[in-house]
Amino acid sequence: MVIAVAATAAITYAIARPTMPAGNPTASPAAPTFTAAQQADAKQAVCQAFDVSSAGSQSQGGARLNGQPNLPALVRTLGSVVSIQNALVPATPEDVAAPARKVVKTDLDLVNAALGLANVDEVNRLTDVNTSAIYQLVDACGLPK
Repeated sequence: MVIAVAATAAITYAIARPTMPAGNPTASPAAPTFTAAQQADAKQAVCQAFDVSSAGSQSQGGARLNGQPNLPALVRTLGSVVSIQNALVPATPEDVAAPARKVVKTDLDLVNAALGLANVDEVNRLTDVNTSAIYQLVDACGLPK
């Protein structure tokens, strides 16, 4: 019985333990590097996705109208989120990727609040946070305000 338990423990350890790469066991894999052209293309893709998906959205009103979710505006916001997320790739420079991820997060926070039970003050606060994130991405992309 003791041998069976010891064998089971040894097999479990052998299966579950992290494997070490051959060669230098303390070396970590190198981060991928991208050419300037790849980074420029990635930046362009994110900025274009944001620009196209958000153009004209200001004329649709806020997240709520007369206390009710503004569904056309919220659906458009979700479309923008999907466009930006799909455009983000590892080659996207961090000075664009970080504000793009922030726009995605604040867009989703705002949509969830507007569709949920958040009070008007919370929706307004999230709108302000989202607007700030949008301006950061606009600046990073060099788009007109």
